[in-house]
This record gives sequence, structure tokens and C-alpha cells, in this order.
Amino acid sequence: MDFRTYVNKSKNEVIIGLCFELEDLTKRIMSLETFMKSEEYCKLSERHQIMLTDQIDIMYDYMRVLGRRIEDYT
Repeated sequence: MDFRTYVNKSKNEVIIGLCFELEDLTKRIMSLETFMKSEEYCKLSERHQIMLTDQIDIMYDYMRVLGRRIEDYT
């Protein structure tokens, strides 16, 4: 996320924007977790499976950051 996007925005606009980002991120994580249950995922190399798992972990960390930012504005 580029926090410069929220410069000169009202508090409500910032909260709404962060909530939309959080919703989008949640959908991406759910999609990846669904993929991880698929047959195609099983065909990936172990290295690629680990990379995908790491990516999901990073997304969860980012969700926590977004949550804290939303709390800061509320």
C-alpha cells in the first residue's frame, strides 16, 4: 500500500479506502488458500509451494498492518 494515496483525504475517506484494501486482500488470500487445496497446487515443486505459503504469510502480516491503520483512524 502506498500511504501517499491518502494524503489530503478526510478521515472517513481514509478509513473507507483502507477497508476496501483489506477486503481485496482478504479475497486474494482466500483465493490462494483455495488453490492450495487443488490438484494443481500438488503438482507444484516444493520450492514453489513454500514460496506460495510465504506469500500468504506476508499477506496476513499486511492485513494486520491495515487493521492497525484502521484502528489509528477510528
